[in-house]
Amino acid sequence: MALTPAELALLSRHSIQEPLVGGGGVDSGASLPGTVTEDLLFWNSTDDTLWIGKSGVWIDVSNADGFGGFSLTEDVISTTDATITTIATIPINDDTVHTFETFFSGRQTNAAGRGLYIRRAAVYREAGGPATLQGTVNTEFTRESSAGWNVFMTVSGNDLLLQVKGLAAQDINWKSGYHMTEVT
Repeated sequence: MALTPAELALLSRHSIQEPLVGGGGVDSGASLPGTVTEDLLFWNSTDDTLWIGKSGVWIDVSNADGFGGFSLTEDVISTTDATITTIATIPINDDTVHTFETFFSGRQTNAAGRGLYIRRAAVYREAGGPATLQGTVNTEFTRESSAGWNVFMTVSGNDLLLQVKGLAAQDINWKSGYHMTEVT
């Protein structure tokens, strides 16, 4: 799930000593990650790391280790025709490799209709070159009530594009969510 602008603003104002979510805290004198008494979300503004903790188990979900990070993101868009429409543009940094697992859901709002899709892809950039798909996009899961809808993962320049396509005269609300793992 992507953070809202308000949540991002909240993150930018907190230090590692302040819980962003939950009522527990880090034991006094303990170094991060420390011991927690409840679920917590901590932002360390000194090295831009995001930590999630529960019962003394911590996960660094940021890019502070220099090896890239892990992220979950959502995007939404509506379509009214069969035009291929970009729902998300994901910049691919130079000298990185990424794995993506993407979930697309569409629901027709002016009649009964739905589409659900899972796509997986590997994308990389090397030595200033463009974003490149490593092999083909894995398309093993497609469920549709109306033939003709589709989703795509493609590259353009330095970006990975997530795209959707409905049908003429069909109003469709789309949501895509993706999990990305990056290695530098």
